[in-house]
Amino acid sequence: MCDGKVGLCLAYQPALRRKLRPGDSVELHSVHFLYRPCPDFLPFVLCACLRSSLRVTTFSRVVGLEPDVRCPGDGVLPRLLVQRNVGVAEYLWVCHLTAALRKSLIPSVPTEQCVCLLSWKLMELVFGKGGAKRDIYSEMLDEQDTCPLTQYSLDSSVPQFVSLSQCSDSLHSNCWSDFSLSSLLPPDGSSLTRADINAALSWSFQTVTFDPCLDLQTGDRLRRRPLLLVGVLALPSQTCEHTLRLRDHTGAMACVVTETSEEEDGGQRATFNTAWLGCLVCVRQFTTVTERFIQSDFPSCRHLQQDGYITDRHCRVYLQFSLDHAHVLSPSVAMVTHRQREEPGGDDHKEEEEPQSQRKKGKTEEGQSASRPCVSMVIRVEQKEGVSWRNSGAGLRDKEAGLSLCFCVRAAVIGPVVIWEQDPKNGRMLDREAGEREKDKVALWFTGVSACWFPVLQPGCFYRLVAANTQDPSVLIGSGVCKQSRVECHADSTLQVHSDWRFHTLTRPLLLPAYKQALSLTVMSVSEVLDCR
Repeated sequence: MCDGKVGLCLAYQPALRRKLRPGDSVELHSVHFLYRPCPDFLPFVLCACLRSSLRVTTFSRVVGLEPDVRCPGDGVLPRLLVQRNVGVAEYLWVCHLTAALRKSLIPSVPTEQCVCLLSWKLMELVFGKGGAKRDIYSEMLDEQDTCPLTQYSLDSSVPQFVSLSQCSDSLHSNCWSDFSLSSLLPPDGSSLTRADINAALSWSFQTVTFDPCLDLQTGDRLRRRPLLLVGVLALPSQTCEHTLRLRDHTGAMACVVTETSEEEDGGQRATFNTAWLGCLVCVRQFTTVTERFIQSDFPSCRHLQQDGYITDRHCRVYLQFSLDHAHVLSPSVAMVTHRQREEPGGDDHKEEEEPQSQRKKGKTEEGQSASRPCVSMVIRVEQKEGVSWRNSGAGLRDKEAGLSLCFCVRAAVIGPVVIWEQDPKNGRMLDREAGEREKDKVALWFTGVSACWFPVLQPGCFYRLVAANTQDPSVLIGSGVCKQSRVECHADSTLQVHSDWRFHTLTRPLLLPAYKQALSLTVMSVSEVLDCR
C-alpha cells in the first residue's frame, strides 16, 4: 500500500532480495493504474508489468513486521500468474482467497503451497483457465506496451468467499431484522380468532437462492455479490442431528443434499452415495433456508407490536443444494475409487484377484500394522423409518431416562458374510459376495452415535456394511426370534449397528450384472406407512 490509499501489486516483478517495508520510499516507472480490479482490495491499485521498474530511494528503519497475509510470499502464485496468463484482477482475488482459506480450512490440509494451488484451482473454476501462451519477451522489448493489463476494470459478479461461520451468523442475524409479524397473516387477519393468529405465527420460513448462472435481482440476495462456500461434507457429529454437515475450521452448517438418481428418469433424490463423505467441495449454486419458530399468545391483531406476548422464539438455518453443483477440490479415498471404477472397463480384469493382492500388499509393502481385518456383507435397503427419540435401554449414563435418537432400516441380505484383510470400501462387488441369501431380511437398528448414517441410507440402494477389527462372521448375522412349535414366525432378524461400523454405497456400475437392473419403488400412502409400523 502506498500512502495508505493506493494498493501496489508487484507480482510481475522479479522477487526482491529485501522485501518492501512500511516507510520505504519507492520510485515507479511505467506502472498501470487499475480502478477496482478486485472488490476485496483497495479501489485504486498501481500494478507493475514486465516493462515497469521499481527503485527504492529511501529505506525504512522499521524491522520485524509480520508479512501481509493477503500476499503469499512463497512465490507460487506469481509463478502461476506468468505461466497461466491470467489477469491481475483474478490474481488479486486468488491472493485474498488464499488468505481466507488459510483461516477457514481444517488444519489437516497441508502446507501453504497446497493452499495456494487450491485457491488457483478455485479461480480457474470461477473465471475459467487462462488464455493463449504469453510472449513475455515481446512485452518487455517491444516499443509499444503490449502487456495484458487493463487500465480500468469493474466487475460486480466476482464471487465473495465466506466461511461457514460467517454464513451461519449472517443468516441468524438477518432472521429477525426487518421481520414483520403482520406479514404472516392474511389481508383479512383482523377477523381471525386468537388461536388462528398464534397458529399462523408459529412457523415461517425464508429462502434465498444463490446461482451464478442466473441474473438475480438485488433484493433476492443476502449479499450483492454471489457467494462461494468451501467445506468438507461429513456425517452429523451430534446425536441430535440427522442431516449432512458442511464443515470448515470455523464451524459447520446443516445441509439438505440431493443428487441425480440412477433411475432412467434421472430425477433428483436424497443423497445416497457415501463416497462424497470426506470430500472437500466448493458450492456456488445453493439455497439458504431460514425457519422461524415462535411461541406466542397474542389476543388479537392489534397487539402484534407488543413483544411481551411472545414467550419464546428461535430459528434454524441450513443449506440446500445438489451434488451435481458441488465441485470436488480434494476427493476422499472412496471418491477416487468411485471415479476409477465407474470408468468403462476400469479394473474389470482384476476383480477376482483383488482380495489376494490386497492381502499381499498389506503384509509386504505396508507391513502388518497397516492390515485391518474386517468382515462385510452386501445389503439392499428396502425401507427406512424416521428418526425418533426412543428408550432404547442403551447408554443410560448421562442421558435422561435412557432416551436416544433411533431409527430402523429393513434390508435384504444379498450374500454371505465375507472376510477381508483390509476394508474393501466401495470397490466393485465380487462374486463371492452374492449368494442365496437374498430372501433373508434383516432389521438394522441405529441408536445414538450410529444414527448419524440416517442421511445417506436410502431405499432401493445397495450398500456394503463393514464391521472393522474382526474376522468373526457372526457379528453380522442378525439375531432371530425364538419360535415355538407350530408357530409361524413373521419377524425379521435384527442387528444392532455399532458405532465403528461403516457403510459404503455400491452404485450400479459397481454391482454384479444380476443386480444392476433398477428396482421400482412402491409409492405408499400415509395410512399404509403408519400401518407398516
